[in-house]
Amino acid sequence: MTTQRISLLILGLILFFIYEIPIESIFQKEEITTTCLHKGLLGFGCPGCGMTRAIHSFLHFNFKAAANFNFAIFGLFPLLISQSLYQLSGNKKMKLIQKNTLLLFLFLLSSQYILRIISNQ
Repeated sequence: MTTQRISLLILGLILFFIYEIPIESIFQKEEITTTCLHKGLLGFGCPGCGMTRAIHSFLHFNFKAAANFNFAIFGLFPLLISQSLYQLSGNKKMKLIQKNTLLLFLFLLSSQYILRIISNQ
């Protein structure tokens, strides 16, 4: 089995487990304790905070909740798809698409972070 196929298998398993976990059992508001060092030190979330809940909501087609948790989720799935297609095909056109989706994801993550900084003040 090639490295690309193993990576895709692991990614698929991670997404499956996130999909299957009842979100209420993990993310009950009164029991949330942060493990994010950034949030613990600065008082507001890092660009990746909320991404697991956003993935869970996105996989359950609850796009509004996904956007509320972390709107960079809308760049993550195109990135994962384009990266997977590039790894499987090796096509140069797919490499360009993969780079563009990476830039989109980084732009959304940066925007998420800037908005968190602004709303914290």
